[in-house]
Amino acid sequence: MKQKGSAAERELVAMFWGTGTWSSLRIAGSGRMNFPSPDVLAGNGSQIFAIEVKSTKHARQYIDAEQIQQLKEFAAKFGATPLVAVKFSTKWHFCDPDEM
Repeated sequence: MKQKGSAAERELVAMFWGTGTWSSLRIAGSGRMNFPSPDVLAGNGSQIFAIEVKSTKHARQYIDAEQIQQLKEFAAKFGATPLVAVKFSTKWHFCDPDEM
């Protein structure tokens, strides 16, 4: 399970870099830290996203409310926009955590 999530995180980082205008990095061990941290940070010089990444083969993905709260807390302190990215098999879906 962790391997699938890590692969999705790396794919998302590559997608941002592939635009030519965004930089991004994966926060290794983000899910195991004792303090809030996103899976991926991405920025383009005017906007920064703190991203929680999920990957699933199912039609829906459950995300724990505490994870969402921690993402929002980190983003507020970092000056970033929180974002949830879910890879459903081969298609990515991005959403505002307040809309979940």
